[in-house]
Amino acid sequence: MPNLFRERGDPRLTKPGSIATMPIHMHKKSPYYQYEFQWNGRRFRGTTGETSKRRAQIVEEQEKLKAKTGSNKPQATLDCAAESYWQHRGQLAVRAKADEQRLLRLIQALGPQKLISEVSEPDLLDSIQKRRKEGSLRGKGRAHLSNATINRTTVQLFKRVHTHARVRMKVEVSEIDWRAVILREADPRSRELTAGEERSLFEHLRTDLHPITRFALATGLRKEDAIRVKRGDVDFDARQLHARIKSPKPGRKPHRIWLTDELVQILQHEMSLHKFEQVFSAVPHDTHGRPKRNCARRPLTVSTLRYQWDKALAAAKIVDFRWHDLRHTAGSRCARVAGLNVTKDLLGHESIATTARYAHTASEDMITAMNAMSLAAKSDPRNTPGADDQK
Repeated sequence: MPNLFRERGDPRLTKPGSIATMPIHMHKKSPYYQYEFQWNGRRFRGTTGETSKRRAQIVEEQEKLKAKTGSNKPQATLDCAAESYWQHRGQLAVRAKADEQRLLRLIQALGPQKLISEVSEPDLLDSIQKRRKEGSLRGKGRAHLSNATINRTTVQLFKRVHTHARVRMKVEVSEIDWRAVILREADPRSRELTAGEERSLFEHLRTDLHPITRFALATGLRKEDAIRVKRGDVDFDARQLHARIKSPKPGRKPHRIWLTDELVQILQHEMSLHKFEQVFSAVPHDTHGRPKRNCARRPLTVSTLRYQWDKALAAAKIVDFRWHDLRHTAGSRCARVAGLNVTKDLLGHESIATTARYAHTASEDMITAMNAMSLAAKSDPRNTPGADDQK
């Protein structure tokens, strides 16, 4: 992550007469970078304990702050803490590029040269308001952001930097009541595709998109995760698929999905239609919705799938249903048949608490079973009044 002000030459980092700095350097008798600077006539020098120049510069910034404040407890600016977090952990995320832009925007809103120990709850609430006003660029205008999105791109993002600064950098941080700044989020959706809607959907959906839709219904994979499935992810001998799931934590194992006969048939058929690495493909169509003649298949894209999906839903008159609801449909169907533990493994949840949202299916099945038991008991002649007297 680029430092917000160092690369732009902000004069606040090099005020004349404040700190005389010698560039960090390697000592011939040590594998670590050394720092050296002067503040108010006093000389400070030592080892950074880092072999990476970038991380050594972060340590140097911390030592300068200690010298300026006269405190023995290390301090760090937001810019310094954010960059340290990025170097150690942030850049390892799958969606690192998007997270980098969000982090840059958040640090700019809070103030890059502000000490992380000075960030307060009102500061975070101000950044939340700014984020809400920015909205999200979609189509020709800015779309409204949900509370969940705002939480994820502001408070939760800053909390990761805050925790990194306290635990890894061991610098002084502010005391923040996270419950006071986290926005209330809407209850998770529980929309499930009915059998009738499923038949109507496939009647109106383009036939070349049937395989990936059935694949998603069987596996519960998200849209982007299903599209990015590669030939190398599939092991037909072991009947396994190693899915590249969304934003796995560093060190987390790939999500493994067992292949049923239906999934094997879907994947083998798709892979026989083309030679490129991506499994799912699409047939190019003209503006009238007709397949183009003598035009080879192309790798399926998110935009193509999204457009055709919305078109099919409108034609089938299916309302309030999104592609992600296929994942909930798969989870609900699995929970009814095999329970929550198997559903957790199918969807790749890290915690059973996440899978607990599908517990309503078990409740529905329990009610159905209890009603059946009640009817069976009423129809049993042994349970009729006076049955014991007739014996």
